[in-house]
Amino acid sequence: ELRHFLSSAPSASLSPAVDFSSYVEHIGNLDDTEAQTVWEDYLRGIEQPTTLLLPKESTASSIRTEYHTVVFDDAAHLQALVKDCGLTVYTLLKASWAYLLHRYTGLSDIVFGNTVSGRALDLLGVDGIVGCLINTVPCRVTIGTDMELKDFLQGINAQSQRLVAVEHCHLADLNRWVAGDLRVTDMFNTMLVYENYPNTGMDSDDQAVTFSDLKAIESTEYALTGMAQMEHGQLTAVLNWSTSDFAQPYIETLGGHLRSIVCQMADILQQNGGLSTLADLDLLTPNEFQTSTVDMARPTKPIDFDSCIPALFTKQVERTPNHPVVEYDDPALGTISWTYRELLEKSRVIARHLLSQGVQQEEPVGLLIDRLPSTAAALLGVHLGGAAFVPLDPNLPLDRLQFIARDCGIQRILYNIGDVEK
Repeated sequence: ELRHFLSSAPSASLSPAVDFSSYVEHIGNLDDTEAQTVWEDYLRGIEQPTTLLLPKESTASSIRTEYHTVVFDDAAHLQALVKDCGLTVYTLLKASWAYLLHRYTGLSDIVFGNTVSGRALDLLGVDGIVGCLINTVPCRVTIGTDMELKDFLQGINAQSQRLVAVEHCHLADLNRWVAGDLRVTDMFNTMLVYENYPNTGMDSDDQAVTFSDLKAIESTEYALTGMAQMEHGQLTAVLNWSTSDFAQPYIETLGGHLRSIVCQMADILQQNGGLSTLADLDLLTPNEFQTSTVDMARPTKPIDFDSCIPALFTKQVERTPNHPVVEYDDPALGTISWTYRELLEKSRVIARHLLSQGVQQEEPVGLLIDRLPSTAAALLGVHLGGAAFVPLDPNLPLDRLQFIARDCGIQRILYNIGDVEK
């Protein structure tokens, strides 16, 4: 319509558009009682945030925003395939993103940000409003490895349809509505966007008015944002992140894993209609699979399968007693370095202490520890004492730590953190 207006006679005019103020007024007049109920039910019971953690850049001075593009082959075939299954490309992408986070975090209850158009409102002319109506809402996906892919995708699609009527709600409102230890805005640090712009022919050569050098500049407050787009029959996903959060090589690897998951899901849909389970999905790319299962699987020296970790470590101490095995840069004390002999001695002290307290063989011992030199001594000390260690993340809420301790039957905990309450 804009092209027609610019290339027509001066008397031409644009169709009247709904004012943005009408949208603001419409939102302000909505009764959010039902929306609150929907969001409370949707987000109830989330115990742990879906936080993607990867190594950062080594120097803080290099902080910058980076982009990595993932290109998917044969996007037209992919689009037709999901359409035949009654799904959308975005449903497939959301499923792949959720499964990616599941494999990277180990969680089965996944939450990430989902950007919506904000135009699914009962407001006449809403599609013609000039203004930013987009909104970010949480997308929750529950993953079980025994789930069939078809059911998994249909479940995500059904949830999306259910939330359409309430996707205008702001995250600040959700923070007020949803009860629990976690604020909604703290439940995730990644976001997925799907830009599905209609083909309006803006790049046609036979028009009097043409548009060129188009470029989208976008940024978000989240640690990682995946911006997928279907354009000219090609599907791409641009990963946007800051080096203050992640180092580039790890994001490039993650991008390869995302591509691998999308392609595998598409193959399963084509081969058996999605009847394979999520357990059949492999995170690795073909090159990584070759490296990890073939190239790196060849032992360089005979493996002693009859020896346990304490015995193997003791043998290493006999070979290289004075070689450094632990190094740590302490902000107050400087570099701390332990040799193999020193680590073994400190570990034996812990083992003797555990045995004096009556620790039984294979008894679970909790390790509430930060990444300090004493962590290595605690791990080896529990092994030397014949017990089994259960790692406890000091960053978890107290209620979660108490649940893990009860669930594992932990009677004793070793700790090196300063939080006395925990």
